[in-house]
Amino acid sequence: PFCIGSTSTAVANLYESSCRIPGNVLKGALAETLRQVLGEDHGYALSEVPESSPWHHLAKNFDALSFQFGLPVRDGRARPVELPQSLVKAADKQLYDVALLPDAHLIHGKAPAFQVDWKSSSDAEEHFGWHFPSTELRVHTKMNPEHRSAEENKLYAYEMTVPHGFTWQARVDLHHAREDIRAHVAAQLSAFLHTYGLRSLGKSKANGQVQCLASGAPRPSAHTSQVEPRDDLWIITLQTPALMLDPASLRGPDGQRLHHEYKNYWETL
Repeated sequence: PFCIGSTSTAVANLYESSCRIPGNVLKGALAETLRQVLGEDHGYALSEVPESSPWHHLAKNFDALSFQFGLPVRDGRARPVELPQSLVKAADKQLYDVALLPDAHLIHGKAPAFQVDWKSSSDAEEHFGWHFPSTELRVHTKMNPEHRSAEENKLYAYEMTVPHGFTWQARVDLHHAREDIRAHVAAQLSAFLHTYGLRSLGKSKANGQVQCLASGAPRPSAHTSQVEPRDDLWIITLQTPALMLDPASLRGPDGQRLHHEYKNYWETL
């Protein structure tokens, strides 16, 4: 089991694991694994790896690696996709995407419910390929090394993700690596992950095995993107958190400015 990050809960000393593994967590685990294999401590700079090392290209170009989120896939099924915020449920219990409607609209004569008002989202999540691994609660007590006894009021718990029956799919982007050595970086990355996997993953310092596939290998998704626009529009659902704007420049309740800044952002893409 592993514990990735922590979500806010009503209990301050309870850490709830996310089943989504951010790319920076995967990259951090790779860096730590590299250091362990090289016999170096946590503060060792990977840029100092000598050319004689079999992982020289990988270490020297480590900053050029970009990891996507790892998402849980059950029993070899399709990779899930995030639900669009424009998804609603109508009185007939069916799902509708209202992204292209110009304003509020009744469905079958009644107002539809957006996700914030759903009592359950399991049907929508299953439709978009989401299956969630089980969790396991582990309780710990901080020990006083001097007295060799439990410290007062130092009880904490991890609600950990149990990976049995699941694999996590992610993608590594190498296009920031120099083109003349990109193939060497890819070969060393694949060989390293195949040999050593990932270590020290998350709060529980879990280890995992890794299988690398070529970029052209089939990667089924619960829903595929449509390249062509619909009604002259592309509808985009972000699959991970994205920092598009400078938060410092958007302080205050100015909704028109926020709309303007987002409009400018998408026009520059």
